[in-house]
Amino acid sequence: MNALDRALMSVRRSLAGAPELYRELIKGELCFLLPYHPEMADGDGRMSLQNGSPFPFCVQTGPDGQEVVPIFSSDARLEECLRSGPYQLNQFLCGTMPAVQVLEIIGKCGFPAVLNRGCATGELTLPPELLCDLADGSIFQRAQPTKTKSTALLTLNPADYPTDLVQRAFEFIRKHRAFRAAWVFLLPDDASTSTAPKKYQLVFLMSPTDEVILHDLNLALHLSPPKGIEFELGVVEETDSDQTAALFAKAQPFYRALAD
Repeated sequence: MNALDRALMSVRRSLAGAPELYRELIKGELCFLLPYHPEMADGDGRMSLQNGSPFPFCVQTGPDGQEVVPIFSSDARLEECLRSGPYQLNQFLCGTMPAVQVLEIIGKCGFPAVLNRGCATGELTLPPELLCDLADGSIFQRAQPTKTKSTALLTLNPADYPTDLVQRAFEFIRKHRAFRAAWVFLLPDDASTSTAPKKYQLVFLMSPTDEVILHDLNLALHLSPPKGIEFELGVVEETDSDQTAALFAKAQPFYRALAD
């Protein structure tokens, strides 16, 4: 079991592990299924592609009928998949390419990838947009949190919280002492629009503000993001006593750290 396997298993337990998974995904090489060709059977499976080359990866159908491309953290995981599935002898070969190249090709062709399909590590579907962002490195660029005034945000009844989003945020921030409290609000532009996706703002009280941790939080929240909603992140320094007081007066936080 390698570092990518362990990162995948961590994400299966909690999406707070997404940042480490992303970093491991772009390292080294990834394996994938190739249609069996006798002339390739004695090679090492490593491939290089030229412009105009045909799409090299085997495409399979997922349980929901969607076409996906299985990729694997190692040849051992690929072999595990073949042993556990309804595959015939000499149906597939193991191909290997640099991870970034694999992610880029699959993503630009519009296919989702399934990491470690049918393996004991668990599997994870990665949408094509995420594959492209991983391949070009844009996902690792730090996004600046928004500075929305608390008076411009609409409070929510806890029963109306976006549960998946709030749970993901909670799982991440409870592991980092810099987060002192967190709220979720509805952005006002969408308060009266029933057809558009609901837009939320997560506001985090931090002491001190840590841009690296905030960036990792953003990565964790955007791994297979909840459908039908959009969200932004905002941050308030605990030293900003007026803004802090306004937030606590406006709504109860969904997370509040214990006093040190």
